[in-house]
Amino acid sequence: MNDTDYAELFSLKGVYPNVQQLLALRKYTQRLSLDAAVHTNPSAGNWHSRARGRGLDFAEVRLYQAGDDIRSIDWRVTAKTQKTHTRLFTQERERPIILAADLRSDMFFGSVNCFKSVSCAALMSALSWIALDAKDRVGGIVIGDDKHMELRPKSSRKVVLSFIHYLHEYAQQLKSPIALTQKQSLNQLLTKLKRVTKPGSAIYIASDFHDIATVNPGLLSKICQHNQVTFILISDPLEWKLPADSHLRISDGVGSNEIGSNVNFNIMQQRLEKLEAICMAHRIEILQLSTADNLISVLQQRFSGRRQVGYQ
Repeated sequence: MNDTDYAELFSLKGVYPNVQQLLALRKYTQRLSLDAAVHTNPSAGNWHSRARGRGLDFAEVRLYQAGDDIRSIDWRVTAKTQKTHTRLFTQERERPIILAADLRSDMFFGSVNCFKSVSCAALMSALSWIALDAKDRVGGIVIGDDKHMELRPKSSRKVVLSFIHYLHEYAQQLKSPIALTQKQSLNQLLTKLKRVTKPGSAIYIASDFHDIATVNPGLLSKICQHNQVTFILISDPLEWKLPADSHLRISDGVGSNEIGSNVNFNIMQQRLEKLEAICMAHRIEILQLSTADNLISVLQQRFSGRRQVGYQ
């Protein structure tokens, strides 16, 4: 079965995520790799990539051999021994992958296929499976309106299953896009990330970034200084089409809520411009994921590393 067939078989639907579908995502991501480096023109696709990729660990120093890169010569050892020596490196293994999911009330909205919260839960589940199959250490943070959970990075199927459980649980608890109380913010999420993240980690943050304008740049800078950070902006097509004076009522078939002018084209455009400026300043990779997108197709576009892996 080719990639197109896989993409067509998987589609996200509805107001709440299906836990069996989140678990089944492993089957659709087996040939994908977080190390895949696909650099595209911003106008040509969803990804704007500045990924630094996996780091290198020092292995040993040995005598210089023909064909060695002269940039790897260890000049201190060479001077001490009077013989040219080369420093050897191996690719870093078991890189910590930290997945941060925003499942606050603002994510409980959608007009095409599924709600933003469903896209978020599915995307984070997929990334956790990709990382696990690469034998990376996977950790996670999920924030709701008034609570959060944290999982320290481990190369463990149990951690991934726990993370998926929390994604499903937090998404299931959403009832309205308007929060009665919202004690958790992006700044608090970043504070939690700083606490659990070790240098050299790859961090993926999925959110609609509705409060990006309040982010502390100093805090973000500290996180980005020694880590590879990716922002994933999740939105719905309707948010980009509404005029500034729009008022909507959304319903789950039982109750309904009104959405005021906090969601419209002008605000979404300003949000994107602010987000892109922050990403440019801090060398953050950015992805835009719409509820209208096929998740598997988007993942294949960015992470098509063609790994052949087995289950753990």
